[in-house]
Amino acid sequence: MDFGTIGAGTVAQAIAGHLVAAGHRVVLSNSRGPATLGDVVARLGPLATGGSEFVAEHAPGASVVKGFNTLYAKYIAADPRHTEGRQLLFYAGDDVAAKAAFHAVADGLGFAPVDAGALREGGRLMQVGGGPLSAVHALKQD
Repeated sequence: MDFGTIGAGTVAQAIAGHLVAAGHRVVLSNSRGPATLGDVVARLGPLATGGSEFVAEHAPGASVVKGFNTLYAKYIAADPRHTEGRQLLFYAGDDVAAKAAFHAVADGLGFAPVDAGALREGGRLMQVGGGPLSAVHALKQD
């Protein structure tokens, strides 16, 4: 499956690392252009590429699933599987098929995905700086 990020900071790089390790292709983007992503892409390997224009060109028809934004980067970068359980990962979206695909991929990466609902309502729950799920670090015992 192909993934694109909006931004290429610590969180996006941690997510991309998990996705690439699981065999998915990732396109990282930022506001400065693909030339500034060379070191990151090289570190992630051949399944990663940079291209702000590529993501922008394909975004109009893309399905949006909001996820990973409730966790600090250190919890995303680390192995989500712990002896006590798996890292909860909240997500929200309006496209049922896209959410199902996101759930399957997140579960395959080792996270314990939790559907927070539609993009508007679930997104508000996850909003940094005010949503009750923001910065929640919890584990699901399997």
